[in-house]
Amino acid sequence: MKFWTTGRIDEKIEFEIFQLAMLEIEKEVNDLIKNKNYGDAIVSYDLIINIFEKISEERFKYSPKSKETDIDVNIDHAEYLNGDFNKRCALYLNAVLRSINGIKTNKHLREFDFDTFSKDVSSLIDKYKL
Repeated sequence: MKFWTTGRIDEKIEFEIFQLAMLEIEKEVNDLIKNKNYGDAIVSYDLIINIFEKISEERFKYSPKSKETDIDVNIDHAEYLNGDFNKRCALYLNAVLRSINGIKTNKHLREFDFDTFSKDVSSLIDKYKL
């Protein structure tokens, strides 16, 4: 499985500030899961992070044909804007965990090992605690 992420952010958040945390988390998650087997139901775990003052609707979609997720989750705008690098990474990881909780109820993903995937992602959070 490959973890891919991007984001939609409002103009108050500089792209470079967002990109640093996004690339960090994408690399850390991919490094962590590269030799793991959670099942073959998901080939690409695709996640879009939304950071806006007005909260957008979260989505948790999955395509059995392509074996890809299409997930949108939110991060609190003020927390992200006022956080340092570690705080932003922790917020990002918490959003990844929320995405896992949201998608795991999909009927096509019953065989996927979300518990282990979630525990693995959770193990990264300590790295970003102050």
